[in-house]
Amino acid sequence: LGDLQRDRGGFDEAILHYNRALELVSNHEPTLRCNILVSISILRRWQNHFYDAASLAEEAVATANAHKLALEGAMARAALWIARAFLGELTSAAHELDLVASELQTLHAKTEIVHVLTMHALVSYLRNDRIHAEGYLLSASQIAQSGASIQPLVAEIVHDPFVEIIVPDETQRPSAVTQRVTQLRKAQ
Repeated sequence: LGDLQRDRGGFDEAILHYNRALELVSNHEPTLRCNILVSISILRRWQNHFYDAASLAEEAVATANAHKLALEGAMARAALWIARAFLGELTSAAHELDLVASELQTLHAKTEIVHVLTMHALVSYLRNDRIHAEGYLLSASQIAQSGASIQPLVAEIVHDPFVEIIVPDETQRPSAVTQRVTQLRKAQ
C-alpha cells in the first residue's frame, strides 16, 4: 500500500504504511525491510530530502549485504547513488548506476533495470548530458514494452521534474507510457 500511495502522490499516507510495515517486519524479514527502506528513500528523494534518502538507502544496503540479498542490494545501491547524485556526486553516481544496471541484467530483473535506467537518465541530465539522458529513457521504455513493468518509469516522470524535462514532448514517448502518466496524474 505504501508504494501505491507514494506513486499517486499520497506521501503522508505512504509514510504511515511504510512505518507500520517496518514495525511489523522488524529485523525478521530482511528482504521486506530492504524493499521498504528503498521505497521510503525514493519518496524522500521526490520530496527533495536527499540526505534522508541517502541515509535510508545506506541502511538498506547494509541490510542487503548482511543477508546476501543480491536484487535488494542492487536496488538499495541504486537508491543510494541517485540520492548522492542530487548531493553533487554525479560522476560516482553514473559509474555506480552502470554497475547496478549490469548486475540487474545478470539477474534478469527487467522491471528493476527500467527503474535504474530512469535513474541513470536523471544523472545524465544533471551532468548536462542530454543525449545520454534521452538514450537511457529510450532504453527504459523499450525494456518496459518488452514485458517489464513501466510503473517505475511512469512514477519517476510524474514525481521528478527532471525526467519530464528530458522528454517533455508526449509525442516522443511510447503511447503506453503517456497513457499511464496521464492515469497516474488523474489519481493524484
